[in-house]
Amino acid sequence: MNARGVSLSVFERVMEIASRRGFFWPSCSDVYSNYPAGLWSYGPLGARLIEKITSLWRRIAINHGAYELITPNMMSVKVFEASGHTKHFSDRFVECKKCHSRFRVEMLLAGHIDKASLENITDAEADRLIRELNVKCPRCGSRNFTEVARFNLMFTTQIGAKGGEIAVLRPETTQGSVVELKHVVRSMRSKLPVILYQQGSAFRNEISPRLGLVRLREFHMMELHIFFDPENPGFQKEVESISHYKLRFLKLEDRDSGKITEMEVGEALREGYTINTLITYWLAVVQKFFNETLGIPMERLRYKELSDRERAHYAAAHWDLECYTKDLGWIEVANNAYRTDYDIRGHMSLSGEDLTVDVDGKKIIPHMYEPSIGIDRTILNLLLISYTD
Repeated sequence: MNARGVSLSVFERVMEIASRRGFFWPSCSDVYSNYPAGLWSYGPLGARLIEKITSLWRRIAINHGAYELITPNMMSVKVFEASGHTKHFSDRFVECKKCHSRFRVEMLLAGHIDKASLENITDAEADRLIRELNVKCPRCGSRNFTEVARFNLMFTTQIGAKGGEIAVLRPETTQGSVVELKHVVRSMRSKLPVILYQQGSAFRNEISPRLGLVRLREFHMMELHIFFDPENPGFQKEVESISHYKLRFLKLEDRDSGKITEMEVGEALREGYTINTLITYWLAVVQKFFNETLGIPMERLRYKELSDRERAHYAAAHWDLECYTKDLGWIEVANNAYRTDYDIRGHMSLSGEDLTVDVDGKKIIPHMYEPSIGIDRTILNLLLISYTD
């Protein structure tokens, strides 16, 4: 209970304790009222927790031969034209015609249809549902909304005193690794597969930030960008050494039932479900990190397979590692995307530069696999799971 004797959920209690004891709290909340949502400050204990989690994952990355990079938070918009973000990195929203508040379509309809169905509806279907279900505005109660529109989620600014070039706050660290791969390969005399590791901030102009550290406008990430020859991805011996380790999947066909399929690493690879040795191995590494290193019980973890419509524009295959808590349900903590050669081809096309890598005298365009861990969501889930009265 709080000071007024009102019973609080575990989520509410954790958020209150985190603020009071110096883990994290809404930025500028002691100084400015009505400060923009989705921006959080970490205190001494929160900063220490971030350092601990990142050092554990960084050690795993470095032990696998990763090169660590630090690339700019702000990059030219050209980079994100090449990556497809200027066209595809958007959310659907509607605006209340009475109070002019904006809401993500998925949030507005969440209480009316199940999440699985919601993720697969078109914009036109969303418009129809909002009207037919007589959905109310959460702010003013009106039922009068604009049509569904798209909103690009990247923050933009201008470079230079005259503002001659548009710049973007990065929505991911990935593009920094992609555009610097050629330099790393040359300077480190590397051969594929090449693993690049980055950690740092990324930015997303969320329409409706919510749920504490779940939906943020600035967030912290740990990302591996693994570039490889698709004909010889590597990690064969590593896969063989953990062939009986079990991965937990929520397959597309089991969305309605919620059935978890446990597959041994060797089985998942033989059936072609996890595509190749490299992807299979790193799915296991990420799951092991959350279970064995961070201590999250295995029954609270699952890999959710994403459909064609759910996957990001660059992904040929995608699994979200999700963590379960009673208050929040299943929340994504790490996405695992097979991005093929999409990013490198995009930059080659726009820049005209040759970004191929020499493999035994043959030039190839590397494919990329990306395990991306959200630090903020990981911290929140750890605190929720660890909380006891």
